[in-house]
Amino acid sequence: MFNAIDVLIPGFPGKGNVAYLGWSTVALLHAGDRLCLLDASSAGARPMLIPALQERNIKFEDVTDVFISHLHFDHAANCSLFPHATFHLSWAEWEYANRGDDIFVNDAALPLLRSFKKDFIEKDGQEVFEGVYAYLTPGHTPGSTSLVGHDDLGRWAFTGDAIKNRSELGGKGVGMTLNSQ
Repeated sequence: MFNAIDVLIPGFPGKGNVAYLGWSTVALLHAGDRLCLLDASSAGARPMLIPALQERNIKFEDVTDVFISHLHFDHAANCSLFPHATFHLSWAEWEYANRGDDIFVNDAALPLLRSFKKDFIEKDGQEVFEGVYAYLTPGHTPGSTSLVGHDDLGRWAFTGDAIKNRSELGGKGVGMTLNSQ
């Protein structure tokens, strides 16, 4: 099975003295005959997301699947563009987001997602696509989930906000998270 990753929007985290901002990375996973969007990003990223898909001759209905690492505003706001896709997210994240006590959860996406087709990830190593596996990576949110797979360049990981920047990758602590352990 050949998988290929195409980064549509390189993301960045952000926090100011008076606000949180940021765009998640949005990538496209070509998994056999499936086309999976990896995170849907924020409403502010829509002017970049739509042309990125158009440049690749991809219509919204061509996207068969959407993987959501977690349901914060900068990862899930554009779910509405893909009503025919299957959404892959962890059961723990779904339960957590629906409790309503995280101000960063995208409240507009939740009612839509309730009516969309969902495939819940419930355990580490759960195969989402052939050769692509989900791992529960709680910390930023209780249900954060990452994907690990391979393409012609080697192994890759899509981590959402499990690792948000070089400082965190280097082990210098984490920010904007519920659990730093």
